[in-house]
Amino acid sequence: MTVPVFYCIDEAYAPFTIISAKSMILNSTSDLDIYIIADDLEPETAGHFIDLKKINPKINVNINIQSLERSFDMIPESYITETNWHTFSIYFRLFLHAMFPDIDKAIYIDADTVVDGDISELYHIDLQGNYLGGVIEPVMEAVQAFKDYTEQAIGIRTDEYINSGMLLMDFRKLREINFDKVCLDLITKYGFETIAPDQDYINTVLYGKILYLDPKWNAISDAAYADIKDPKIIHYRLFSKPWRTKGVIFEKYFWKYAKGTPFYSALRRINTDTYLQMTYAKKDEDMLNKMVKRAYETINSEKPRFSDKKDEIRISSQVLESIL
Repeated sequence: MTVPVFYCIDEAYAPFTIISAKSMILNSTSDLDIYIIADDLEPETAGHFIDLKKINPKINVNINIQSLERSFDMIPESYITETNWHTFSIYFRLFLHAMFPDIDKAIYIDADTVVDGDISELYHIDLQGNYLGGVIEPVMEAVQAFKDYTEQAIGIRTDEYINSGMLLMDFRKLREINFDKVCLDLITKYGFETIAPDQDYINTVLYGKILYLDPKWNAISDAAYADIKDPKIIHYRLFSKPWRTKGVIFEKYFWKYAKGTPFYSALRRINTDTYLQMTYAKKDEDMLNKMVKRAYETINSEKPRFSDKKDEIRISSQVLESIL
């Protein structure tokens, strides 16, 4: 059994993707098809990805690198004319199942992760008829603005809202309900204001059809998940990135796999540079403030919110499912 895994990146995030893919390959007991969907990788960077194929002689690893533009060519042309390139770049995860019609089940994973467990164990989890599996996003409960946003603008409870940085996806079932078309129609019809674009669409359109997975499969470097003893996938999302900030939860896993890569020394220098640490801290604070402001602006917006249209959103996917 070969496990398909997808990353969507740019050149700036390539080093972290290489570290993530390295950790996954080293710990996998199954063959892997790794898809790197990227904007214009440098030849040297592409070479670093290809070099990963041989680091675990016990399995076969295919590294498939293709441009973002070519990936979008797999979507019917009629879709492209209804929106724009920027939209597709943001919502990439919503269209994977349509872009790769020969794949029935796959894993999507963000670049700012490391995989300390066997990815094939995740792949073989029974989705029990659900369309995808994911892990609850703790920040929506921890920050009052995001809690208000989730409940008032999205229209679901915080303990039902998953993080989209790791998704176990049933491509076949998503194609059956035309998930891409449902999302695209909503994007073009309403253009909902969001603070987490693809994540919000996944949580609303697939509400009731998401399997909540053990947090160890997306152990976000957050205090809420600090007690996890055996994280399988560690996710350094938002501001908790060990190469930028010291003392990040689960940071030891990142440095374990970063060591031996061409980027280790440079990342260590960033980690020990006091000026850079202060600069990143200020940028993170500014970004958090912007996100909080946007959350409340969305809550109070006169434009349609997910919560205003949730019956239509859920009915649209249910109607398509009942027809098939």
